[in-house]
Amino acid sequence: MIEFKNVCLKYVKDYFALYDVNFQFEKGNVYNVVGQNASGKSSLLRCIANLEKDYNGEILYNEKEIRTYDFSCDISVGYVPMQPVVLEKQTLEQNLCFAIKNFVVIPSAV
Repeated sequence: MIEFKNVCLKYVKDYFALYDVNFQFEKGNVYNVVGQNASGKSSLLRCIANLEKDYNGEILYNEKEIRTYDFSCDISVGYVPMQPVVLEKQTLEQNLCFAIKNFVVIPSAV
């Protein structure tokens, strides 16, 4: 389960990408994140993928704060951005197969 509790994320002084977001994604369900341009969809997904850490509130993954979760050995949560970042002119499936085949655990400095 992924749970957002009062999550706020600002990119610039007066612009909230996310403001007071509260919801739960339950295990086993499939969800769609839809909305207008600049409505916070990518920001929300970046938070879930642990790419954004400078937010207020709590994001819990299996009841543990996501900022402290070590995803280096866990591929149960992933984020595939709209722009290709691994292999251009390849399908999503080809990119994912490449990423899984070449998955390397990099020990954290902590």
